[in-house]
Amino acid sequence: MDQRDLRVLGCIESPLRVSWDVLGDDVVVRVAGEIDLSTAGVFETALRKGIEAAEPGTRLIVDLNEVEFLGVAGLHKLRRAREECIGSEVVLMVVASGDEVVQPVRVLGMESLLELRAQFPPDCALIGSDG
Repeated sequence: MDQRDLRVLGCIESPLRVSWDVLGDDVVVRVAGEIDLSTAGVFETALRKGIEAAEPGTRLIVDLNEVEFLGVAGLHKLRRAREECIGSEVVLMVVASGDEVVQPVRVLGMESLLELRAQFPPDCALIGSDG
């Protein structure tokens, strides 16, 4: 995968912080803050940019370890992103270990749909990186 133009989405009005990394064949979208109705649009934009940057047969890894709240609007955006990933032949993987994310995902039965993991997969180039 060649380097793509992925930049920090520095939306001053938004309490949601988003950044992207291209690590080997993986595109990693890191999200911090609260994903609710007021920030769902920013989250959706971040996911779309990640999907666009990923090539068929690769992974889009969404790192939600620094998310403090995940509401229904955010879950809806993740479900929609999964559908777009399928259409683009990209594997969507969500990494989160905090109850703020894990609980809502489990309550709605979406853990297998989103390929929810507590840690980055061992073959991800992110391991050992400061990010």
